[in-house]
Amino acid sequence: ALAVDIQRHLADRPIVARPPSLARQVRLFTRRHRTLTASAAAILLVLAAGVVVSTTFAVRATENAKRADAARETTSAILARMQAMLAAANPHNLGSNATVAQMLDATVRDLDAGGAGEQPLVEATLRRVIGQTYLSMDRTEDSITQLTAATELFGTMNSPGAAWAWNSLGVAYKRLGDFERAEWALRIAVDRMDALPVHPDIEPEDFYLHLASTLALREKYAEAAPIAKLVYEERLANRGPDDLMVCASLRQMAKIDAEREVFDSAEQYQREALALAERITEENHPIRAAIVGELAMLLDMSGRHEEALPSHLEGWRLARLYRRPGSFDWRARLD
Repeated sequence: ALAVDIQRHLADRPIVARPPSLARQVRLFTRRHRTLTASAAAILLVLAAGVVVSTTFAVRATENAKRADAARETTSAILARMQAMLAAANPHNLGSNATVAQMLDATVRDLDAGGAGEQPLVEATLRRVIGQTYLSMDRTEDSITQLTAATELFGTMNSPGAAWAWNSLGVAYKRLGDFERAEWALRIAVDRMDALPVHPDIEPEDFYLHLASTLALREKYAEAAPIAKLVYEERLANRGPDDLMVCASLRQMAKIDAEREVFDSAEQYQREALALAERITEENHPIRAAIVGELAMLLDMSGRHEEALPSHLEGWRLARLYRRPGSFDWRARLD
């Protein structure tokens, strides 16, 4: 019996002297059928991985479905509030001479009274839209009130609406001349925008453009210049060379370099902007007069007054073509 058990042991089989445990039987079976058990283990690993991946995607699909449902509910609530805004503008409510401003003011009063209920995202979205509309109506302080409330309601939520609220708040502060707060709000807007995935409602260059111009107004030219250059490169890549927004970026870069007395590159950018405008606009387009006037001012700043005179004359001629003196005092300059 001992000899038989020795032979069975050498052959990786259970011995007769005592019954083998389950673990030992598995171990012995594995030794005898290494290829089979390795293949089975690999298949089990693949199946397990498949289960994990499938479960993960199922969870994500469920989460995405929940987010989609939440988004639909929010959209429905916003549309309902918009309909209420239009209803509030009914002449029976506000009189026959009801204006957009009155409609917005009535909606703000309703929101202040808790009209949005327990729906902070709905209220944040409405206040953002109202704040941006107030800004376009030159009601800057009212705009800041609504946009500030919107940013507080959005909180740490990362959404295009939150990014736009901060951006518009920065623009409003800049319009009031509070450049420090404008920079603060615009930096937050850029951070929020950068954290978002690509979104059709977000154009990054708009955010960076406002930040660059605000930094220039605060005389932070070393920071403003590379941001302005980034905006230019983005617009050039996305819009092509023959676009007025590309022209606007060239003018902004010229202005920043002129302010920091880097006149060579400032003049180069300004002349590129002029060449672009001449290529894509009619002679009587107001942008031509503006660019030529800026070039004349730039030459004056660099002490090249004789060279500046023909540009002043050309600017005056172009301004007369569309019967508008432009933003420069051409007559005083010529005198």
